[in-house]
Amino acid sequence: MADDLRADLQAIRDLLADPQRWTQHYCGRTIEGTPITVPAREAVCFCLMGAIYQTQGSDFGGNINEIEDHLNASPLLNGVSYVRFNDTHTHAEVLALLDERIAAL
Repeated sequence: MADDLRADLQAIRDLLADPQRWTQHYCGRTIEGTPITVPAREAVCFCLMGAIYQTQGSDFGGNINEIEDHLNASPLLNGVSYVRFNDTHTHAEVLALLDERIAAL
């Protein structure tokens, strides 16, 4: 189970590694910057929640709840949700959150 979670978190981190693939305040955006519901082929950048949905697929199955619970357990969040953290912190800080959660496994 931890191996699956680690692989999922790494896939999310890989998706968001390039700052141009990251966004705030919307799950995803098109190349024009238009907000879009994800998962979607037209999405080119993602918030942390959007990256979870994009990597887990259109059936919203997978490990979404486990991923969200693990992210929300991070001491880096200081009592806010991972969604709020994404929207109020830098790209580097979001990657650091993912790195911390991967290392915690």
